[in-house]
Parts: sequence; C-alpha cells; structure tokens
Amino acid sequence: MIKLPTSLALSALLAVAALLSGCTTSTTPMNRIDANRAEYETWPLDVKQAVLDGRVEKGMTSKQVEVAIGEPTGKELRETRQGSREVWTYKTKGSAGGSNPLKGSTVSVGTWGVGVQSGPLGNNDAYVETFEVVFENDRVVDTNGSQAK
Repeated sequence: MIKLPTSLALSALLAVAALLSGCTTSTTPMNRIDANRAEYETWPLDVKQAVLDGRVEKGMTSKQVEVAIGEPTGKELRETRQGSREVWTYKTKGSAGGSNPLKGSTVSVGTWGVGVQSGPLGNNDAYVETFEVVFENDRVVDTNGSQAK
C-alpha cells in the first residue's frame, strides 16, 4: 500500500470537493452569460432579464435558451402538420436532480489516500423528464413541463 503525505491527501481532497460542488463554467446563468457576454449585450432588455433569471420565453432563439438554462439532455426533430420542429429536452436524474453530474458521489479519505466513487444513491438512476423547449425556425414556440431551477 502506498501512503500519501498528509498535505498531498488534503490537496487531493480539496480538489475533489471543488469538483463535486459543481464548480464548472456553465452551471449558472451568470457563468453562461459571462462566457457569451458580447452576444448577450446585443439582446433586447426583456430577453436579457429572462436569461439572467434562467427562464425560457416564447420567441427566444436557441442560443438564448442555451445561455439561460444550459445544454439540453437531448434534442430531436418532430414532424407536425405545420412542419419540422426541434425539441430540446431537459431531464434531471432521480430525486438528486440539479445540473451537477457528480451529485451523489462519495469521497473517502483514509491513511491510504483519497478515493472518489461516483454513482446514483439508492434508486436515483432513473431519469425523470422535467422540461421541453419547442423551436420552429430557431425560435421558441412552446414549452412543456416545469422549468426547474
């Protein structure tokens, strides 16, 4: 068995804790706005406010939706009598929910070092559909479900 010095184990633990806390550049509307600042500044005031609030409104473009609520879990084309519509689906994982893919992970620290085990807690591995955004000609024409924040 390899023993890590205490300072190395502590550093590894802090790095893992930062990862597990969801410290990524796209977890909040503000982070996504900052990453797309130049384009965001050209949008109308009501759209900017909706994006800042993490809301989707009819008439928004796919880029505005992406900045407001992030990347969808899935995208599909649906044929209707009116033509083709693109549907973005946002799903949360079990009751853990949220946008942190490592939620439900376990960090273990012992004399042997630091370990991370990622996976569902209990029966939280089933996806539950929560929200759909329907686009026609790159504009939101409808939403279905609840906009979870």
